[in-house]
Amino acid sequence: MKKKVIFVVVAVCLLVFVSVVAFSQSRTVEQWEYTIVRYTNDAQLNSMGKEGWELIQILENKAAATQAVTGFNCVFKRKLP
Repeated sequence: MKKKVIFVVVAVCLLVFVSVVAFSQSRTVEQWEYTIVRYTNDAQLNSMGKEGWELIQILENKAAATQAVTGFNCVFKRKLP
């Protein structure tokens, strides 16, 4: 009888420990760095991709007076090491 109680206590402790470890690992927050570059050509985009950057948005540059599109800014992100 005493062996059963010890076994159950050990099993419960092990289950609690595994749950705590799994929960703490799943709560890790990813951190990112961001950069904005003016678009020049596709080779520039490929180069950023090779460096680990992911294109997340393209923004138009507009002339203040005419609102004509004068170029594009690209927003990139990548995970911090």
